[in-house]
Amino acid sequence: MRVELKQAAARTGQEYEGSHGLRWSWAQERHAALQERGMTYEQSLSQVSQEMGHERGDITEHYLR
Repeated sequence: MRVELKQAAARTGQEYEGSHGLRWSWAQERHAALQERGMTYEQSLSQVSQEMGHERGDITEHYLR
């Protein structure tokens, strides 16, 4: 699976940072997309937290930095 992730990152012009890096990228992109659709910071944080399976927003905020 690692090889496939590295290849996918290369094909999309991204730097491979391990599978956990994908969670970081996804969280940041999803949070921004939800805000572009009109959600407030807190609403989008809550949504992303829920989608990531986190119980607390402060855990998800770690991914947004």
